[in-house]
Amino acid sequence: MKAKTSRDKIIADCHVAVWRSGYHALGIAEICRLSGIEKSSFYNYFESKNEFFLAVLNRYGEELVGRFRQAFGNMDVPFQDQTQNFLIQLEKDYTETLKFFLGCMAGNLSLELADDYPVFRASLQQVFSRVEDVLEARIQHAQHTNELAATLPAREMASMMLALLEGCLLYMKAFKNERAFRLLQSWMGVLMASQVPAGPRQT
Repeated sequence: MKAKTSRDKIIADCHVAVWRSGYHALGIAEICRLSGIEKSSFYNYFESKNEFFLAVLNRYGEELVGRFRQAFGNMDVPFQDQTQNFLIQLEKDYTETLKFFLGCMAGNLSLELADDYPVFRASLQQVFSRVEDVLEARIQHAQHTNELAATLPAREMASMMLALLEGCLLYMKAFKNERAFRLLQSWMGVLMASQVPAGPRQT
């Protein structure tokens, strides 16, 4: 039990550092310093630096999926209202709290690792796929209740939404201003408007 607790503590202590610095800039020595363990003890908890980063990514993935479930899990709230509220909270988090820093850890690590590290690419795909699962289920319900037209497969629309979100956070990191969120609101609005069911024809 102690080892498991200590492993979880190391992950928690270094979570933000991984988010901020990424794989190549964050070494084992710094991981040990942040978590208050001897460098020689690191391998008591993780077989390698890769295993540590995968564990941190897994924790981030759980948090990310949880955030989407909280935002989109209630089928009784209109989907477009949920989407708007999610975007408002996202902008608030990144402009007021994070001051345009960090972005999405999964997005950051995708840029850094996905080309050269198949094990990370597979884990990143799993994180994004689980988010898409949440969005797909909500979109399917909205299509079934005629809140959205079924002109796009639910999975495709979910992927488009996630791609817009990830692109927004990447753009935000480069420009450090709110423009990314204005663009996100605009393009998400275009996507939503394209899926509004057509009303009855006037005769």
